[in-house]
Amino acid sequence: MRKKTTKSYTLCFSLLLILLFVICGCALKKISSAPMYIEAPRGKYEIPKGYETYTLFFATSYSYVDSLSQDDMKQMKKQIKRFGKSIGGKNLAVWVRNPDSDTLNVELGKTYADRLYKWYKINLNYSDGPYLVFLTHHPDIPPTEKDFAAVINFSRKTPRCVVEAIEYLEAQIRRGCVSKYSVMVINYWLDIKSFIAKNLEKIRVLEGIRVTVELRLKRID
Repeated sequence: MRKKTTKSYTLCFSLLLILLFVICGCALKKISSAPMYIEAPRGKYEIPKGYETYTLFFATSYSYVDSLSQDDMKQMKKQIKRFGKSIGGKNLAVWVRNPDSDTLNVELGKTYADRLYKWYKINLNYSDGPYLVFLTHHPDIPPTEKDFAAVINFSRKTPRCVVEAIEYLEAQIRRGCVSKYSVMVINYWLDIKSFIAKNLEKIRVLEGIRVTVELRLKRID
């Protein structure tokens, strides 16, 4: 009888160990596949150290944050979270949020904007944004001579160009070839592309006026 009881205890203990390993394995897998600092407990906000790069998404304008609908906020968070999962375990994406909610933390965003000006002389206007900022160092630690920052401004971009900008930076991080100059060029190019898309009808009207004027001038000649 004792032998059977001992065997039962041994079997139960073995099953518990297996279950524990499975749970731990799933938890570790979840952490490694989603290295984005977005699920931290409420009331705590400390960006973890030890990553090769940090990409911050933050806002510096209360007007922008107040104008966002719940659906807009969820959609943007969804895009940044996908970005964070895609760039791998050595690179961290940070949704700069309030300690007690997932809304964007404007004051902390301004703090990071101020640090970028202090460290790199990058002037991010508070009335602009939101911003996606790539750093080769921890955002709370001053950079070394080898470190750099690259910024993408979303304020003047169409939704399609915002997605294009995020995916461009995502690809560069995954391939380990981020350049602040290439990011700057793509940032300006997407601003121009967005401007054309937003003003296409006006451009067509102006083009029509130009053609009309040219025709009339030819008739005069």
